[in-house]
Amino acid sequence: MNERVKKLEERIEKRKERIEKLQATLKDQKATLIKEEETLLHLKYNDVLKLMQETGVSPDEAIKAFDSKVEENQLKEDQLKEDQTYKEGAIRHERNY
Repeated sequence: MNERVKKLEERIEKRKERIEKLQATLKDQKATLIKEEETLLHLKYNDVLKLMQETGVSPDEAIKAFDSKVEENQLKEDQLKEDQTYKEGAIRHERNY
């Protein structure tokens, strides 16, 4: 019985050590991922700025275009919500009458 207990204790200890190593590796990987995501974001911004310079688009023009697109998307979302609400109301009305 003592032999089995010792073996089990050793296995448990080894498993704990492996878990600690994996946690340390995971922490390192998460830090690396964050750095890579930041680098990617910076590279994308650089590409956008280069494109703006190459095409001669001013920052004001770009902001207006973005605002226009955001406004357009917001209107579409609002219309979809209204349509969905209308459909739900029609379905409820149909069920009730």
